[in-house]
Amino acid sequence: MFKNAIILFVLIVCFFASCKKEKDKEALVDTSQNSLVDITSQQQFNDLISQNDVALVFFHASWCAICKEQRPAVEALTMDTELNKVSFSELEYDDYKTIADGVNVTGFPTILIFKKGVEAHRLNGKGHSFDKLKGLLLN
Repeated sequence: MFKNAIILFVLIVCFFASCKKEKDKEALVDTSQNSLVDITSQQQFNDLISQNDVALVFFHASWCAICKEQRPAVEALTMDTELNKVSFSELEYDDYKTIADGVNVTGFPTILIFKKGVEAHRLNGKGHSFDKLKGLLLN
């Protein structure tokens, strides 16, 4: 009897865990209405990083809670007039995995800062403040 109860418990936990995964895949943020340029092709990505002296690319997944926590600092940068020559863009990993894989992005969020087409800074995870990001962009 005890053995059957354990098996039933494990099955129930597995069922709810798999439902949670599917729920987690729902978008936590609407990325269609912000000031970051959506990268939708390899050519566009190449152009953005090569044709701008400084470019920031925010690699994320819209279902990622950690990405959601980092997003406000990234979006606030786009409103800073001192950074008006910086190109700001984002890439939705689930839609453009090959582009992210091409620059070795393996986790979310990842912020890459390019200077004159060369990767200058790579920040993984959350907790990167507006001031920290701005400092990296200006120096």
